[in-house]
Amino acid sequence: MTRKRVQNVIRRFLSKSPRGLLWTSYLRFLWLGGLVCLAGCGPSSGQVTGKVTLNGHPVTGAKLVFESKDNPEAIIYYGVTGLGGVIQVDDRSQGGIPVGQYKVTVTHYTLKDATPLPEGEQGEVLKQEGNAVEHTKTFDQDISAGSNTVRFELGESNNAQKD
Repeated sequence: MTRKRVQNVIRRFLSKSPRGLLWTSYLRFLWLGGLVCLAGCGPSSGQVTGKVTLNGHPVTGAKLVFESKDNPEAIIYYGVTGLGGVIQVDDRSQGGIPVGQYKVTVTHYTLKDATPLPEGEQGEVLKQEGNAVEHTKTFDQDISAGSNTVRFELGESNNAQKD
């Protein structure tokens, strides 16, 4: 049978007989059900914004790593603080990161006298030459669906807060 003939047989079967009408309805139902599942059955996500501070002062250029505690095989999410210590972490394809418990590692550098590291190329050179001190703290953070505003304090209190 040629391709065109097969298409005609299928078209006649699906369109003219009562049995064909039933199949057509069934296929439409499956198609709509699939669309509903794609729209609402995926994993929930949360948008993460916030601030990183050291003894109450904003930290610019800190690196953040979000590792899922619920699923160690999951994607690891990264962020870098901007001016004023502001962060925004998301997976643009999902509109956020998956909901769940995360281990968040925050790393920043200072000069040996604890003053902030210069930005840009000068700071990178100081790191490579060993003239910068790396500071790393780890936090446990719960990410829920929707908006999540977090604050990571790198000073003595070693705590993460969620607004």
